[in-house]
Amino acid sequence: MTGPAAPRPLQHPWLTDDYLQSLIAHEAYHHFEGTRVTVCCIVLHTGYALVESAIWASPATFDPERGRQRAKRKVLDALLEREYYVLRQRLHDADHPH
Repeated sequence: MTGPAAPRPLQHPWLTDDYLQSLIAHEAYHHFEGTRVTVCCIVLHTGYALVESAIWASPATFDPERGRQRAKRKVLDALLEREYYVLRQRLHDADHPH
């Protein structure tokens, strides 16, 4: 006679850029005219929004497209931190049932 089946390990997605992109419903950018500031706002499918900015020190090296890329990278990094927290919480809850 065998005991109850061992619980299955918690399944979770790999936290890749592709996975993070799949969470995004839409994104918007704004470059403040006359500045070297670009802002990126992403809205997740849940309705949660994250905003980050990229600021260039030198007007000689500022490029709006690079500003968009840098601001988007910062938003994805912020989203990754939140996803790591959620994953860690789920793993903890799986190991310590209430």
